[in-house]
Amino acid sequence: MEIENYNQEMKVSIIIPIYNVEKYIEGCIASVANQTYKDYEIIAVNDGCTDSSMEVLKACTEKYNLKDKIRIINHDSNRGPSAARNAGIKNSSAEYLYFLDSDDMITPDCIEKLVGQAVQNGVCVDMVVGGYRVDDPRGTHLYVCELAKIEKSLLNRKEFIRAYCKDIIYPMAVNKLTRRDFVLKHGVYFEEGLLHEDLMWSFQAMLHINKIGIVNEDTYIYCIRENSIQTSPGFMKHFEAYCYIIGKMADIIFSSPLRRNRHVYNFLETEKQRYAIQCIRSGNAHLVRKLYDVIRRHPHYNKREAMMRFGWLSYMRKRIRERDEHYSLPFEEGLQMFINISASHLK
Repeated sequence: MEIENYNQEMKVSIIIPIYNVEKYIEGCIASVANQTYKDYEIIAVNDGCTDSSMEVLKACTEKYNLKDKIRIINHDSNRGPSAARNAGIKNSSAEYLYFLDSDDMITPDCIEKLVGQAVQNGVCVDMVVGGYRVDDPRGTHLYVCELAKIEKSLLNRKEFIRAYCKDIIYPMAVNKLTRRDFVLKHGVYFEEGLLHEDLMWSFQAMLHINKIGIVNEDTYIYCIRENSIQTSPGFMKHFEAYCYIIGKMADIIFSSPLRRNRHVYNFLETEKQRYAIQCIRSGNAHLVRKLYDVIRRHPHYNKREAMMRFGWLSYMRKRIRERDEHYSLPFEEGLQMFINISASHLK
């Protein structure tokens, strides 16, 4: 979107889904209240809280003088973060949207720095991404933000796809300032009822983004809480989400021009390995068979087609030999090769 007269004060809708976070919600709201950038609204979505989260929120509204900035949307029951974020989008009124999880925090200059990169060379970018740091008192999780590898403050579509597919730009929806009319135009909503909804949301955004701004500073504080994927007893729910996501990604990629992009090819194959590794690490290696069955049923390049398209690159020839040969084998042999490849990435 091109603009002739840019007013630095662009309004931001900060969307916060809230569900049973009574211990953490004040820290989140306080971090918003302390922003150096003041032209924002808070859309807090009560996603059927059964604890005192909303009472704490109301107290914070008084304490931080946010009455004129906050709107509360109430769900009758818990519908999940996707439905809460979608409700926030539909009730927003600002030029840009910003998603914040209710148990995380942002730095005082977060919105100011992101908005500062929202317009470049007279053009409103589709999205601005900021860096993050991890607050994990137990030291049990290693989340590394790779954004520092990007030296530019503005990426075009080709550069963005490459950075996203190489996992340099993280897939989480948080800490991304996204143009509201971009979301509405392309229907980039969160799929309701889906675990790991961020993966599909950011992937669908990738299909349409032309320009993206980069803030190579930590603007978000990602707080590690209890019940990680690896320790959760409900791994089967996560696994079903993985199967659905990888299948839908494959369908989308192979029905679009993205199928001709080697970075996208690598991304899809890497995601398959990533989900297999999750099964193995969580003690559910037996589920790899079902995952592989899903993979085999969805579109993919056969070895010959992949070689014709990407074989002029030596590293891609190696990738194709190592990762795609199992497709041409009988199921049991292909499954064993897939497991061996996945297991080798655990070393």
